[in-house]
Amino acid sequence: MNRTETDEVTQLELGKVIGKYPVAIGAPESPIPPGSCAVTKMDPQPEYHKKGKVIAPGPNNPVGVPYVAYEQIGTGEYAIHGTAWPNWVKLRAAVSLGCIRMLNSDVIQVYNRIKVSTPVVVTN
Repeated sequence: MNRTETDEVTQLELGKVIGKYPVAIGAPESPIPPGSCAVTKMDPQPEYHKKGKVIAPGPNNPVGVPYVAYEQIGTGEYAIHGTAWPNWVKLRAAVSLGCIRMLNSDVIQVYNRIKVSTPVVVTN
């Protein structure tokens, strides 16, 4: 999967484009780091934890459904995930904390085509 200058995820299979999806990207103070890595963890129904609060899986969860981690950063991680705010994706906004946010329906399609160890390439 590649993130391009047009703020989209392009999904490739055997070198052939099988999907292109709009995304919201990292805010200027928390940009998505470019580089090559691989999917490290996949969760079809993620819980969201922040400041002792837990938000149950589902479309109102800030990370939407599902969740695909691809790079560890200290105790956290960068991920490709859905969002409870689809307008951010439709506007291709730079609002995330460094993750790649997709429409829930799009990230479900991507999730169903990949596995742990799938390569991820993030470009500027």
